[in-house]
This record gives sequence, C-alpha cells and structure tokens, in this order.
Amino acid sequence: MSVTKSSVKEKVRDWVARIESLYENIEKWASDCEKIDEIIRGETFQRREHLMEQFKVEPGKIPTLSLHSGKKRLSFVPSSLWNEGANGRINVMANNEHYILFDMGGENGSRSDWKISIPDARSSLTKFDKFSFKRIVKENL
Repeated sequence: MSVTKSSVKEKVRDWVARIESLYENIEKWASDCEKIDEIIRGETFQRREHLMEQFKVEPGKIPTLSLHSGKKRLSFVPSSLWNEGANGRINVMANNEHYILFDMGGENGSRSDWKISIPDARSSLTKFDKFSFKRIVKENL
C-alpha cells in the first residue's frame, strides 16, 4: 500500500483512537487503586513527524492522562506514532522514573498490543496490563 496524505491522516486518527482505548483501560485499572486521588485527562499537540511534514498533514491535539496521589504524579504523554518496530510510543513519567509504552500491534485494524520498557531493563519489553500497571503505581505513587 502506498503512503498518501489520506493514509497519513487515517493513521493519525487511528493513533488517537488507540490512545483513548488504552486510557480507558488505565482508568478502569486505576479505579481499583486506593493510592490514586485524581485522574486527569488532558491534551497536547502531536509532534510534527516526518510523514506528516512530507504530506503536509498538520498535527492536532492528542490525549494525555495523569494519575495523582498527593504530590506524586504518573503521566502518560504520547511521543511519536512512527517508530521502528512499533506502532506508536507513549512516555510514562513518574516522579523519578521514566517508562516507555510501545504498541506492538494496532496495524491495519488489528488490536493494540501494548508493551512497556521499564527503567532497569530497557532492552526488554513486557506486556502492559493491569498487573504491570499496578506494579508501576505501587512503586511510584
């Protein structure tokens, strides 16, 4: 399939939908966590990535998510859509740690397959699910 302005726009729309779906799961998982005082949805402008520039697709706003416990925070901020070997990257920042989420699925309508890179094991990816989410909350909030 050739890349066109229309296909780039569709990939960006799909990226936002996959992020929203991930955040919905995180919000469900967070509802079981006593440590979390507040969940805040926000948005930021998407980076202007190479294919967007090439096809003159203006970046729009993309969703962010922040979980708060007192003065501690866990933030999910999309970084880039086009990544070698992955279909999107989200930076997860805690007070003293930085995790990276990669969608290893989500191509051509397939389900997302979120994997997380943890600070002490950057070269390996593990499944991002309720269990790994709760571990990150326990360690950081």
